[in-house]
Amino acid sequence: MRPSSSSPAWRTSASPVRMTAIPSCAASASRRPASVSTTPRPSRRTSGVRTSSASRASERLAVGCGTPSSSAAAVTLPVWATATSTGSSFRIAGQTASSLMSESYRSGRDRHWSSVPSRSSLAVMSTVERPRTAERTDRRMTLALLAAGVATFAELYAVQSVLPQLAREFALTPAEAALTVSAATLGLALMVLPWASIAERIGRLESMRIAVLSSVVLALLACVAPSFEVLLVLRFLGGAVLGAVPALAVAAIHDRVGGAVATAAAAAYVSGTTIGGAAGRLIAGPLAPLLGWRPALLVVTLVCAAAALAFALLAPRGPSARAVAPERGSGWSKTVRVLRDPVLLALAVQTVLVVGVFVAVYNYLAFRLEAPPFALPPALASLLFATYLAGTVSSRLAGRWAPRIGPRTLMRVGIAAMVVGLAVMLSDVVAVVIAGLVVLTAGFFAVHATGAAWTGARAAPALRGHAGAVYTIAFYVGSGVGGWLLGLVVEAGGWPLFTAVTIALLLVGAAVASLPSRAAVSR
Repeated sequence: MRPSSSSPAWRTSASPVRMTAIPSCAASASRRPASVSTTPRPSRRTSGVRTSSASRASERLAVGCGTPSSSAAAVTLPVWATATSTGSSFRIAGQTASSLMSESYRSGRDRHWSSVPSRSSLAVMSTVERPRTAERTDRRMTLALLAAGVATFAELYAVQSVLPQLAREFALTPAEAALTVSAATLGLALMVLPWASIAERIGRLESMRIAVLSSVVLALLACVAPSFEVLLVLRFLGGAVLGAVPALAVAAIHDRVGGAVATAAAAAYVSGTTIGGAAGRLIAGPLAPLLGWRPALLVVTLVCAAAALAFALLAPRGPSARAVAPERGSGWSKTVRVLRDPVLLALAVQTVLVVGVFVAVYNYLAFRLEAPPFALPPALASLLFATYLAGTVSSRLAGRWAPRIGPRTLMRVGIAAMVVGLAVMLSDVVAVVIAGLVVLTAGFFAVHATGAAWTGARAAPALRGHAGAVYTIAFYVGSGVGGWLLGLVVEAGGWPLFTAVTIALLLVGAAVASLPSRAAVSR
């Protein structure tokens, strides 16, 4: 195979070059580089003359401070193994010989390449095959995390769209009905650290497989719960099982991919959570007034089963080359180390406040829209959850803008958008309320996507699992506690008092995130 036209027009014999390494002279006082010379063996095609021992010795590459000797070790290497268009290069004892051999190879430009791989072939092997494999892994990982986000959040929050029906069937107040959401999210929060420990033994993705498949079974049982108390227990258990997904997703991403790909994958996972959250609510909400809340939740569960199966099949199996072996120490000691980081601690506190506000808005807005002055039918009021899709867009944009303007600045912008959305939602016009809800949702998911990615990047590799666990606990404590307590505020002072309290909580969250200003924001 001949070199490409862009390479120098020189040829050499197909015969390998025999290299002879000569021990350096101990008696030599000179520190000049050892002399190197080579005389390529005459081609068998052009010469049939027997060569003398002297000429055969001159065919060896002499490295040392003298001429080749009989004690020298002869090494035969194929020249083409490391050939390039500008000359041959190889290493002997860690030293590059290309510069020393340049003169000898210039003299051999009229010899023929008989078995040298083309540059294009080498390029294909080194720059196409491996990236294609990596791209397939990245794509499967992204799709798997997208499916996991859909399955988890559709199941967790589908019940949110049927809270008015639950309240009427079981004679509950809005805050009591919201306990079905809080039970699942608190169960999830309590199991985050145990799942992190389990994942260190069986693997993060394997733990997530077990979780999403088991959650489907518990969701099916919840659809036939005979009483409100049994429903709460099943919701709690379902949340506890699902704790593996949000607890391990960020760390699993960083185990498989890194850099900008990891940020994009984290944003894709958050996008999956928004799609799942919206799908669960939009499926169950309109169906509940027509079929009842049980068949409505059953349909959502079937969707979750399909997403769970997709995750189980798409998620890569086996150990990852990027995975870091867990450090010694108990889970509690690792959690303490995470909380000692001022940035990670601030992110956790802010998350409790921001998530509590967001979940509370979606818990109780349907009750407001079904009451005067709006008096919307339940099926129409449930369509407000379509605004959840605004988070899909904002979370993906957050993945692009965070590296440009910084995660701290982007989170402040997101919180400011939430404050504006809450203020706009004070209107008595349905269209204006929906517009405010879109702004609030987009702002929240920008904050959430940035916080999740920042947590994974900030933590030390061996602590990523526990850093993600702390963030997840904060998220679902805010969802469970804030989503219920703020319902008491609605019952006490109506929507205006609720708006004032939630805006105050958001401002506190923004201030907390700004406290560790001297700490590095990336790592």
